[in-house]
Amino acid sequence: MMLAPGARRGWTPRFQVERVVRGFIADEAGVSEHDTVAIRNFRVFEREGVALMEINIRKRNMAFMETLMTLFAFLDSPDTF
Repeated sequence: MMLAPGARRGWTPRFQVERVVRGFIADEAGVSEHDTVAIRNFRVFEREGVALMEINIRKRNMAFMETLMTLFAFLDSPDTF
């Protein structure tokens, strides 16, 4: 998923989805181009070796219904955020 900076509301950074890579997590979750993404929280748990990011997605193809998702990645992975 490729993001572009969007309008900022308050303290929450917002982005717009420019492109969704087919077959990856965003595609499987139903994210589409021009959806709005807001990063709600980002935490790193070094002892456990995990990073978590909570995001809100306003899905265009679902009448702009908001969905809260938690994405995680292992810190030793080359694909870490």
